[in-house]
Amino acid sequence: MPQAIKSALDLLDTLPFGMHGIGYNKEDFSKFFCSELLGAGLEVAGTVGSINASEVTPIDLCRWKIYQDTYYQLKGNKSKKISRFNTASPLDWSV
Repeated sequence: MPQAIKSALDLLDTLPFGMHGIGYNKEDFSKFFCSELLGAGLEVAGTVGSINASEVTPIDLCRWKIYQDTYYQLKGNKSKKISRFNTASPLDWSV
């Protein structure tokens, strides 16, 4: 759980001179949370390049530009959209 929480605190990840803040997760595969497992799988498959899977959140996965342009919402309020869907480069999570 702490690893999942820290992955969402992106503003506290980087410090000057290449140092990392208290919100940065060092990649750790001893236990997975959902998006970390998928991020690691995409990395091993060669789909996204070399990333820090421990920093990937579910919304990050939705925003990565790895999908077709159209998605289909199966449940919930159909007027809600995923903000910035399919617009971010996975390389922004590079190690």
